[in-house]
Amino acid sequence: MTAFFVLVIFLVGLTAIAGEAGVDLSVATDSDTWACLVGKYNVNYAIIRAFRNKGLVDENSANTLVNAHNAGLKDLGVYMFPCIATSTYAKSNNLECESASMQVMRVVEYLTDNQIEIDRTLPDGKSVSRGLRGTRTSAFSINRIWIDIEDESPAKYYDANPAVNQAFIAEMVSTLESLQIPVGIYSTKTYWQNIMGNVNGYGKYPLWYPRYDGIDTFDFFAPFADFQSVQIKQTAGDAGWCGITQVDTDYRP
Repeated sequence: MTAFFVLVIFLVGLTAIAGEAGVDLSVATDSDTWACLVGKYNVNYAIIRAFRNKGLVDENSANTLVNAHNAGLKDLGVYMFPCIATSTYAKSNNLECESASMQVMRVVEYLTDNQIEIDRTLPDGKSVSRGLRGTRTSAFSINRIWIDIEDESPAKYYDANPAVNQAFIAEMVSTLESLQIPVGIYSTKTYWQNIMGNVNGYGKYPLWYPRYDGIDTFDFFAPFADFQSVQIKQTAGDAGWCGITQVDTDYRP
């Protein structure tokens, strides 16, 4: 094989695995750290925790989003780790978990109060950024709210009965859709089976899949329920980039 063809094959291989690096995190992160993430690791997008499974809005998330935006990131989203009142975790910690719809509203109200808008999907498929009150007040917006559907075994953060979880997530998704907010799902085949009973009906939403192999490809994925593809792969947890104790790395083509 000539050197030319070897070079062509090598370049094709690079093109096949080329993609964008992203991060997700659940700790307060300042502007200097975001500048490090963007400059040193070429981070192009970020997903920030906005709701904790303790039933509270993450009060660090607004400043973290502002700092990320100021560092040059335009592609920003948030995720919610729901508080399930009937879960072992909630009961053992005497947590007061509000309804699924109220948890969504807490996040939307919090972002709006901090002048962070949310992209809304209109009936014609177009997108517009606006706050809860329908007015544009901020220079930037988040583009999606992801729902974190993961657990330990035996069930800890979700109910042991998939039917209970199905009803809760359905209400959460319905509330987001009623507000025209784009929805995303964070889960795996195993989590989905154990928590959601492998229910169908969610494959139309983007899937964010954790698989800690450090490899920037989607070759691992096999369809489950009615999920046919992955939009983002979480490739490593607690990667330690730029000195952050809790930062996960992500990949998308």
